[in-house]
Amino acid sequence: MFKVIGFAISSFLAAVVGGTYGNWLTFIEPVSAFDTNLSVMLIIMAMVGGAGTVWEPLVGAVLISAISEFLWNHFLSLHQLILGLLLILVVMFLPKGIMDIFLFREKKINLKTLGRIFAENISKYKI
Repeated sequence: MFKVIGFAISSFLAAVVGGTYGNWLTFIEPVSAFDTNLSVMLIIMAMVGGAGTVWEPLVGAVLISAISEFLWNHFLSLHQLILGLLLILVVMFLPKGIMDIFLFREKKINLKTLGRIFAENISKYKI
């Protein structure tokens, strides 16, 4: 019963957002409605922040948006390359997202703890 209610609420919200987006664009075509860059950026935002709670993708979205705007203003030709490298580093060193450093940790975060977290994640790769 709760799954059906949750599905109905998410469908309603998606319809409202889609209708508002269509009204804002004033013209809908597949290129604008199903933009691949937007879809990929949303996935990257969730990966960078993490997917354990509601707040983790939100933090990822804020971080990626801020970093993307900074890079767009200062390094126009290298913008996508730097974002791609950032994504690779996050996936390699922090597979649970950036918020994993701050959440679900018993100890206080310092450089030694960060080094241990990175060492745990990099030890999976045989280079």
